[in-house]
Amino acid sequence: MRLGCGWVKNPDSINKDYKYLRVYDKASVDKFLKLYRKYKIDTTNFGADVRIHILVHQGIMTDTLCLGEHFGVIKNGQSMKDSKELLNFIKLRVEYDKK
Repeated sequence: MRLGCGWVKNPDSINKDYKYLRVYDKASVDKFLKLYRKYKIDTTNFGADVRIHILVHQGIMTDTLCLGEHFGVIKNGQSMKDSKELLNFIKLRVEYDKK
């Protein structure tokens, strides 16, 4: 299911095929943050066909991270260079390929 990269204003409007997962375990969070902090800005501003939408809560700040199915990353509205390692970690963690 294709998603936009904005906030969901009405959770009731979300398609039933939408998966939601809240992650708290320290090992997953630590690995995610280690990879997440490596993102670099992509000056080509290549868009993403967003399939994965992540809210990253860090203290009082919340970042929005949107990932394409195979490539394309948008962080807080800014195109970022792809991280295959982070994309694969997220897809495995949320069981993205299971139908």
